[in-house]
Amino acid sequence: MKKRFGFKIVGMVMMVLTFVFGLSAIVMYLWNYALVPTLELNPLGYWQAMAILVLSKILFTGISPRKSGGPWRERWKGKYQNMSDEERQVFRDRWKRRCGPEEKKLSDDQ
Repeated sequence: MKKRFGFKIVGMVMMVLTFVFGLSAIVMYLWNYALVPTLELNPLGYWQAMAILVLSKILFTGISPRKSGGPWRERWKGKYQNMSDEERQVFRDRWKRRCGPEEKKLSDDQ
């Protein structure tokens, strides 16, 4: 069976772009609905909303890929370190089965 990673990548990129553009529209709508009348601010345009979204991402979470994972990462890291060797092996096998190549998933299920 021929692997089609290109379709998965294009699909993921399209989902991310749709999410970012949709979220920008929501930020623009909420800003114009709540802050303009309340604080007498200027209305926000679509691209300004996207810029605020990007700026807040950079300011609050940074742009370093090494900082990804969030607070749940530390919790799972602690759980993994407290596992016995047998439990770790079972954990690894389950994740390999879930996240491994498609051919392996199909052969394991049969």
